[in-house]
Amino acid sequence: MKHLIINLILLLGTVTCFAQNYVITGKVIDGSNLKPFEFVDVTIHDASNDKIITGEFTDIDGEFKIEVGEGNYVLRASFMGYKTAEKAITTGTEQTIKIGRIVLKE
Repeated sequence: MKHLIINLILLLGTVTCFAQNYVITGKVIDGSNLKPFEFVDVTIHDASNDKIITGEFTDIDGEFKIEVGEGNYVLRASFMGYKTAEKAITTGTEQTIKIGRIVLKE
């Protein structure tokens, strides 16, 4: 029994080592003045069922950094009074996925 528990712990540790994590980075810009947009809600949705996976707010420089697992996603950037911006994302060979600039318009 003791060996079974040890083997299970080692097996679970090995499986988690193979799980790939990706980092999505980008910057949100205010379309009215082209300045960095802080406190924008950036959420990651599962592309197959639209459920929210995770999210972050942009920092003072309008930048965000979100970690996800392997998959197909939709990134949404939203702020009250502005149109929501969307971008499809598929994880691939690069560990860091750079979205670049997202412009929010009123």
